[in-house]
Amino acid sequence: MAGDYLTAGSSAFHGRFQGTLHLRAPRTVDNRGIQIDPISSTITGASAIIAEGFKLYNLTDDTVGDITLTVDAGSRTLEVGKLNTLLRDQIDADNEAFFGTTVDSFANESTLLSSLLARKSDLAPLFVLAPGVEIINRSGDLTLGLANNATGGSTNIEAQTAADWDFSSFRYGAKSAPGILTLRAAGDLVFNNPQRWLQPGDNHGGYRPPALWLATPQTLNTTLPVNLTTLPVNLQSWSYRLAAGSDFTSASHRRVAPMASLAGKGSVLVGEFYSAVPNTSTSGDAAAVGKDGQTADSIRISTTTANRGTRHEVVRTGTGEIDIAAAKDVQLRNPFATVYTSGVALPDPTRIFEAGDFCPAGCRREPAAIRTRETSVPFNKPTIRHTPWRGMISVAAGNDIGRFTRLNGDVVADASRQLPTNWLYRRGQVDPATGLFAEGGVGSPGDLGLFTDPSASTTWWVDFSNYFGGFGALGGGSITLAAGRDLVNADAAAPTTECMAALPTRNASPHRWKNSNNSAVATFFLSAGRNIDGGSFHVDRGTALLNAGAEITTNSAQSPRAIRWAPPARARISSTRSFGSRSPSTVQTRRSR
Repeated sequence: MAGDYLTAGSSAFHGRFQGTLHLRAPRTVDNRGIQIDPISSTITGASAIIAEGFKLYNLTDDTVGDITLTVDAGSRTLEVGKLNTLLRDQIDADNEAFFGTTVDSFANESTLLSSLLARKSDLAPLFVLAPGVEIINRSGDLTLGLANNATGGSTNIEAQTAADWDFSSFRYGAKSAPGILTLRAAGDLVFNNPQRWLQPGDNHGGYRPPALWLATPQTLNTTLPVNLTTLPVNLQSWSYRLAAGSDFTSASHRRVAPMASLAGKGSVLVGEFYSAVPNTSTSGDAAAVGKDGQTADSIRISTTTANRGTRHEVVRTGTGEIDIAAAKDVQLRNPFATVYTSGVALPDPTRIFEAGDFCPAGCRREPAAIRTRETSVPFNKPTIRHTPWRGMISVAAGNDIGRFTRLNGDVVADASRQLPTNWLYRRGQVDPATGLFAEGGVGSPGDLGLFTDPSASTTWWVDFSNYFGGFGALGGGSITLAAGRDLVNADAAAPTTECMAALPTRNASPHRWKNSNNSAVATFFLSAGRNIDGGSFHVDRGTALLNAGAEITTNSAQSPRAIRWAPPARARISSTRSFGSRSPSTVQTRRSR
């Protein structure tokens, strides 16, 4: 349906996308051009047209020295197979040179667009020039960050938060466009630090890892083509294409070599093996558990407030795609390791149909406007962001996909220890006497103190700071997990988020969902050549398909498992042998809240 993202009822309002045309070609040697001829074809039905000009960075042992440095290296050096801070900074500098800067009004971008659209200037509103980055190692691993699992952590900057590949500020050109990162390794892809695209959070006194677990989704970028009568683009965030055991005889980043030819290599390894709760302090500024404990202190390696790195290794983005191909395994290696897309946040969190008609949890209404109009007067620190524009995750492995840990020297199944109720929150209260949204709060949670939120219109949202569930398309979107052998506690979630206004014309019927902003329909496909072995699976709207070549079962690390979907979501579950043969199982349907 036509309309921009502010038009209630339009496809853009609900975050539903039309097609995206993606053109990809190398940059020229001088980093000033893109090897695409001027567009002459007629293009119809596109929400966006992306022209990705990519630059290749070869980190194979005999080619690292060929990378030209234009940034200050200081004491840093480029290393074979290492995704370090020097390479990250050089990539940013090269992308900026490719587009130009505000000083020259993005002159090179303007020149490139004039050439590409010389015969089709009418495509300009849909057209986005995007930076592409392809990093390869033809003979070994690609590793982000230093291993940092020693007691007390590390003082080396490459093992700390400063070495994260944070692309939240890596935006280029007149449209502040994000890009596409491609990593291809003949061996493993190892993430000792995060690869991410989200805004940093707040620093809560002393040293905390603010750029990690408190990261909040970025806001919708309205300079990209979203305010159109066609559907909105999904190029709001960086996309990642990751391949381990890559077949370099193929141009496709998804093509991997036979597992038998890789001598045990060919895995994507997210995180390092750690104990579940490394910091057991219950009091003081560094408390990690108990009533005074904070997630930040559980994640931080040091048992003091010293910066010694964190245990939160993630791969995440907003509305982009995360496309992973592994010849062998995809392993999440500690309880904090996650792969997810967040969507992007509403530009104005207090607006659904018109300004000020919704108040996020953590706000209060003005007394004179109770049950008639909500306002954004701060009541408590606002941390709630609704993200109706979605991303996509696709993971394929020749062997296993799942969560693992090390026990007595052996790699064994582990579990996230989470269910959707740990990170999917809701609010809503209706006065039974009037049928209108009521005043109210959430009560007093014992020793943690009183928290009231008198703004009670129906809403639910994702707490990104508490999501450690595995694989998530947390703004809606799609998830595909395809394992040649087993899915092992590979939790997956595709929830919706909802904002319902409380204006008088709509307040009288608080369950009219069509009058609210609900994130897009999800597609949820899980497939295992042998077993779906444990896991928690959640989808709110759309279709869920789970298929096992042998059994849908569980293991000692996670029992029972849960499969949840909410009408109007549909689920189909199939296995050739049995379902739940070794332990209790839970299959639930739940109505949308």
